[in-house]
Amino acid sequence: MNQYRYFIKQLEHILSGEGCRIVNLEGHPFDPGMAAKAVNLDDFAPEDLLVVDQMLEPVIMGDQGLVKMGTVLLRKVIR
Repeated sequence: MNQYRYFIKQLEHILSGEGCRIVNLEGHPFDPGMAAKAVNLDDFAPEDLLVVDQMLEPVIMGDQGLVKMGTVLLRKVIR
């Protein structure tokens, strides 16, 4: 875990030097307009309420907007 935290900290430092940042969508309600592709969207019904369970690839934003779309796994909200 310490190596992972160190890697993320270094990555964020390098990206910020280029005017970019990583956006973490985990735990946020899923919206089809998000800057991320959901790899398991077809597993759910259109009426299901979904949240981002895991970020597989990060969303990278720059000063001018989106640099790279992310990839996420979704999960159904149990009511």
